[in-house]
Amino acid sequence: MLKYRGKWRDSSSTVPADRSTNWRRSNMGFAFWSGQRVTMASLGVAMVLATGLAASHAQAWTITARGTITSNGNYSDHAGLFGAPDASLIGLPYSATITTDPSLNSNIESDTPTFHSTFGGRGISTSTGRGARYILTVTVNGILYVLTESNPFLNRSYLQSVRQPSGDQVFQDARSLGCKSAYGACTDWHINAYSSTVPFLPSLDFNQSLTVSEALNPLSELYFSFRDAEGQFTTFYGSISTVSINQIQFPSFAAKAQIDLDGANNDGFAVEAQFRLGVGNNGINPLSETVTIGVGTGNWSIPAGSFKPNGSGGFVFQGFIGTTGLGVRIQPRQDGSFGFGAAGAHANLTGTGNPVPITLTIGDDEGSTGVVATFY
Repeated sequence: MLKYRGKWRDSSSTVPADRSTNWRRSNMGFAFWSGQRVTMASLGVAMVLATGLAASHAQAWTITARGTITSNGNYSDHAGLFGAPDASLIGLPYSATITTDPSLNSNIESDTPTFHSTFGGRGISTSTGRGARYILTVTVNGILYVLTESNPFLNRSYLQSVRQPSGDQVFQDARSLGCKSAYGACTDWHINAYSSTVPFLPSLDFNQSLTVSEALNPLSELYFSFRDAEGQFTTFYGSISTVSINQIQFPSFAAKAQIDLDGANNDGFAVEAQFRLGVGNNGINPLSETVTIGVGTGNWSIPAGSFKPNGSGGFVFQGFIGTTGLGVRIQPRQDGSFGFGAAGAHANLTGTGNPVPITLTIGDDEGSTGVVATFY
């Protein structure tokens, strides 16, 4: 629960004056603190070195896909994994993250300048050995599902970059060991994020860090299928609004939002949030890092160099991204967390409904949550 202790006292809480709208002000609970690039070490908190998959191999990668569930597949939530049994999941936001090490898959399918792929496990007939261990987390309806699989039936990772025509693809497929049988527990899923027109991969290195939103083809998808020990299923397909590789997730990200739907390119919003940086972070510096904000169906990337210091140790942006006027503030707090606030006007939030997905990416750090917003 956020505690709000005072007014947001500078102009960054409003949209640019020349195209501003009457906006409902809200209280911002930001404690002021000095400094620019803020790390856990600079706050006197001992850094805990990252362990496990992400730190043990240079080729380890963590992929996160976020979007909205578009289809129940064959079963909807029959198993009740994310709520009441048999409930439809259509329209709910989701977040799915896998951490694995493609270099530990037993087979190198390709290692060319345009296609880098590895696979392992008995789920592919040509496989000669084991698939790499992975950890999968999926959040729907505020409910978290976690699976750690040390001997997967299938693990396949690849990056593809095709320049004729231009286009890139990020793909991760995995099936738990139980999927070798038609009975018993099994989790089968994949992320397929691609563009057929925009090359968004700087390289085919599994160890790179990036976040992609606008460039993705609308047909990019997440597929998820869960079967419990009794044979009950939960399945869904989801669109992908954002895919990120090797971004450090916020361990906590609490938010609240107000949404004003007045028609395409005339919608407004206000968001307040509090977050903490994850283990292994190197701090944040919005002065030199790209900041991307997602509210419902809207997404805005603020280029590096656009923020300015606010004189209180924080960072502010006021300007236009596309047709949307934005006022954004990021403020470190004395307890090591950060306050975040954003207000926007002349946005297009068509299709946004509760729960509203809220995302924030700052450089290689990011977080997401779903909130029950107040609509006007």
